Amino acid sequence: MAGSYVSRSTCITFGTAVVLVAVTAVLVSLGVGGEKGVVAIADIGGVLVVGLSAAVILATARRLGPATSVGRPWLLIGLGAMSFMVGDVIWTVIEVGVGAEPPYPGLPDPFYLIEYPLVAFGVLSAGLAFRGLVDVRRPAIIATVVGLAVSAIVYVGLLAPYVLSDPEISTGEKVLSTLYPLADVLLMLTPAIFVVAVVSSLGGGRLAWPWWAVATGAVMLAFADTGYSWLAAADLYESGSFIDYGWSLGHAFMMLGALFARDLATRHVT
Repeated sequence: MAGSYVSRSTCITFGTAVVLVAVTAVLVSLGVGGEKGVVAIADIGGVLVVGLSAAVILATARRLGPATSVGRPWLLIGLGAMSFMVGDVIWTVIEVGVGAEPPYPGLPDPFYLIEYPLVAFGVLSAGLAFRGLVDVRRPAIIATVVGLAVSAIVYVGLLAPYVLSDPEISTGEKVLSTLYPLADVLLMLTPAIFVVAVVSSLGGGRLAWPWWAVATGAVMLAFADTGYSWLAAADLYESGSFIDYGWSLGHAFMMLGALFARDLATRHVT
């Protein structure tokens, strides 16, 4: 049974993140505090969930050994999540503390963008750690084909018709609105598919659980960033929109992956 291999701590920690997202969503949907209250609840709720996720992932890396092939991927993923949280804190200070609309592009964006290469290197290093046991070329081809296909769909279905062709959108907005969803697919989803394929070729099982969780998180982040790019292009985005929960839940699932990895190491099962 799955419960035999998933610790109570993992269930409680992941459950806490999900409850935080749910409470945030309920308070926002009820309009608690009026317009300003909704913005504050949405922004602070996101910071709490991403901050919890980053802290747990980094703690897992420390426990597994940040210099080892097992712990290093989680160190990089955790640093990426921490960078995203810093971007969220800056966004919250501007929007809630100062009461201004965060510029786009703006100061939070470099911190959001730093997450992508960190997660990519982290996840790829996890897959490449098995190259002595399995031929990683086939998983690499599968991941690349899927990543390019999804990127083409995002480009043709969203970016080209709604973002890049709009003369009223500034060059900076076009660059970021293109970069975010494509970076999600190419630097998060594609590496996650690669490592899942690598582990699956070893027999999969519980070894694949951490990376299925990371892949799920990557999909959620991709949907959130794609939705944001469209809403920002249409000048419709507001804090508290449903896509905000994609960022929160995406990081929560990455945290779940780290928790699964910790449980596997603790129980020494494969």
